[in-house]
Parts: sequence; C-alpha cells; structure tokens
Amino acid sequence: MSDLLDSTPMPGNGEESGTLLRAATAADAGAIARIWREGWADAHVGHVPDDLVEARTPASFDERARELVGGTVVAVRGGAVVGFVMVEGDQVDQLYLDRSARGAGVGALLLDEGERVVLAAGHPRAWLAVATGNQAAHRFYARQGWVDDGPLAHRAPVPGGTVVVDCHRFLSPPARAVPARGTRGRAKRADAVRNIEAIVEAAIRLLAVDPDTSVNDIARAAGVGRVTLYGHFDSRTALVREVVERAIHSSNEALDAVDLDGDPREALGRLLEATWHVTHRFGALVVAGTQALPPEELRRAHEEPAARVLSLLARGRDSGAFRDDMPIDWQVTVIQAVMHGASAAVHRGEISAEEAPALVRDTALGALTA
Repeated sequence: MSDLLDSTPMPGNGEESGTLLRAATAADAGAIARIWREGWADAHVGHVPDDLVEARTPASFDERARELVGGTVVAVRGGAVVGFVMVEGDQVDQLYLDRSARGAGVGALLLDEGERVVLAAGHPRAWLAVATGNQAAHRFYARQGWVDDGPLAHRAPVPGGTVVVDCHRFLSPPARAVPARGTRGRAKRADAVRNIEAIVEAAIRLLAVDPDTSVNDIARAAGVGRVTLYGHFDSRTALVREVVERAIHSSNEALDAVDLDGDPREALGRLLEATWHVTHRFGALVVAGTQALPPEELRRAHEEPAARVLSLLARGRDSGAFRDDMPIDWQVTVIQAVMHGASAAVHRGEISAEEAPALVRDTALGALTA
C-alpha cells in the first residue's frame, strides 16, 4: 500500500469541511493509538467477548499503531489528528475518530479514502466488519451507501490466537470507477456534509424545545426540502437517533472536561454547572429519544453521567461533606429534578439562562448538605 500513500497532504480531500487527509508519519502513532483505544472501547465494550476486551490493553494499541502507521491515512483539523483509516487488501480494516470529531463528516471522508485505496489496488469492492451490537456504526455505513452483506464470524487477533466476534460484513457500493486521489465526489461530499450538519443542528434546536417537532419543520429550519432530508435520513426515527447520539457524545465530551478532584462539594458544584448547560441545550431531546430509541440504548446513555454523580456523592458521604441519612439514589433523583426544573423555568421565562447554573448548584448542594 505504500505506493498509494506519500507523506504529502491530499489537497482538496476534505478541505471544504476544514479537514485535511494525509499519510500518517511515525510522529502520529501516539495520537492514532489514543483515538483507536478510545474509539474501540466506545464501539465494542458490551458487544464483543470479554476475552477480546481483556486483550485490548493500552499497550496493545500503542504497539499496533507503531507497526501500522506506515499504511495509515489520518484526518487533521487545526493541526491535530482527529481520525484515521487503515486498509488491508480489500478490507477497510480500521476506521476511528476522536470523540471531538464524531458527527462532523470526518468519518465519511476517511471511509471514502479507504474505499479509494482498495479500488485503486484493483479490487472490485471494499468490505469491512462491524460488531453486530454496534448499531450506530451499522447506521453510519448504511447512510454512506454501504450494503449489509449479512452475518460474519470475524476472527480478531489476540496474543496466542484469535477470538471469534459476531459481526456483519458491509460491502462498498458496487460499480464505482477509481477516482483520482481527493477528487471523488468532492462537491457532492461538501454539499452533503453541509446539508447533514444543517439538518442535525436544526433538529437539535427544535427537538430540544418540542420533542414532537415534525420533519417538515426541521427541513424548513435547515433550509432544505423534505426530499433532501430523507435522502440523508430515511425516517424521522433515524434523524432522532442521529441527534440523540450526537447529544450523548457532545455531553460526555463536555462533562469529561470537568475537574472532579479536590473538595467533593466544589467538584460537584462544577459538575452541576456543566451538566446544567448540557441539559438546557438538549432539553426535550430526552423525550424525543425515549420515543425513538430502545430502552437499552437510553439506559447506556444515562449510565456515564449518573456514574460521575454517584462517585462524587459517595466520596462526599464518606468524608462527611454530604448527608448520608438518605439513600444515595434519592439524592441523584433530587439533583435530576432540580436540573430539569431549572431548564423548564428558563423556557417559561421565570429565570434567565445566566442565573440558572448558580441556582442549580446552590439548590442541589443545599439539599445535600442541610
């Protein structure tokens, strides 16, 4: 594959969306390993055998990134690596994005490049394997025109052998000519990315206020027609899924950045303020998600935020900073009620959005420390 990749940027391939694709260098191995490790865990834990999870240690990703960097294409934004694709024969073997780049069109650009490399090598079509339980990835590849070819018993390599993983084999769209690097469908891809972003942003704005917002209203707010919207999302449920998944990623990214060290009261105060901004932004999306997503997906979406709060509450109860004369689950319920009540009060005009974070913090901490 080295004859297909050089060390120079690939001009035009993604530049319309602020993303540059280029061949990876040895200096990129650390970023590739980190993105690979985080992305693999997000996509596979809970969907693959425990033996495979145990084998995928941080060191294993570091080692594989160093070994395979010479045949890797990376996506770069603002000078930072935000994703990568690896090809092996006719297979798009690995494609992962930094959490900050998900939902921004970068994955589609990398998938296009992976397919281009496969076709340029003389193969009629590209294929890839997706864990059966990773439904978000299934939907992504289907939107890109890839075809689910059915179940596949994929043998994932581990030290000393392999682990069989239940997957689905996806095939690239048939009968495509091999384009020049960085030119296949550039204008179409740029337009598609802009339309998708406009649709999703409009859906977030409207659904956050009214979970029953219609497709017509979303299309109108995005400045596109119904036909264009349905060209990217085959149903309202598919659009709501995409919006909720983006909201989850965005929320986790914002809350991951909160400093939870130090005094439990101060740490929880910081977390409550950050959580308020997330809750207020996405508002009624919770209701829309309840209508569109299976209960298991919704449960997973709430697990990580709840775990942060529970960890802080437990630490504060142990240290005497928070009351321990009531169930900890009830304390979580009180915090959630205060949060959603404040968001509703802002929408009703009873308090301002600027006042809300401090009110949420002080009200919840008052209930926990009285």
